Amino acid sequence: MSDCKWCKKELKKTAKKFCNSTCANKFRWSDPEYKTKTSNSMRRYYKEHPSCRNGENNSFYGKHHSKDTLIKIGEKSKKIGWWAKYNKENPKPGILNGMFGKHQSQQAKEKTRIGNLNRYDKGYKQKINFKDTYPEKVYESFLKFSGFKEFIDYFKQKNIANITITDFYFPQTKTCIFIDGDYWHCNPDKYSADYFHKQCHKKAEQIWKKDENNSNLLKSNGYNVIRIWESDIKREKLYA
Repeated sequence: MSDCKWCKKELKKTAKKFCNSTCANKFRWSDPEYKTKTSNSMRRYYKEHPSCRNGENNSFYGKHHSKDTLIKIGEKSKKIGWWAKYNKENPKPGILNGMFGKHQSQQAKEKTRIGNLNRYDKGYKQKINFKDTYPEKVYESFLKFSGFKEFIDYFKQKNIANITITDFYFPQTKTCIFIDGDYWHCNPDKYSADYFHKQCHKKAEQIWKKDENNSNLLKSNGYNVIRIWESDIKREKLYA
């Protein structure tokens, strides 16, 4: 086993000369010839491309910020600095959010919702490349085994009347089948009503209510609705 050329730590099996990119960059910049070569190439580039606003081409060339301005910049950078984007408690505080202090109208929300639903339809320009979950793959394998054919007998990820996206849709019987994941839809057998879903930013009770409203809307529009829990597929030993 060899050691890192910069920090002299023992290298892992996958590493060749340096333990990470930081050590590699430090090693390169420690070489005076590399510094000179890089500096000359940058000067040559800026001469050939004056639009880069380097040196005299920069409108702020030869000027300096006042102390008051520097203090203001420092205070603002603390509020909207890059670290704030990765703050786990509040990833987009205040001014970082483009909609800060604003509210979408109900009409705009509905337009956005319908647009997102339409992106799933086949042939749409901005179609989403979705991946089937493992329970959906298992269920589809049984459909194909039973003689059903996709795009003839059933469709996957179909937008139904701009209400919601169904996992499987049978047009002949107007049947919508949902394969609900135990985690994403908070299976009542495993999660309480007060459970807060971190990814959805909702309580389990709110997720159940949303699914129920979608089912009721579909039924009122003449569709049949069947919901199958992921755990039901496991219980029936449909998993390979």
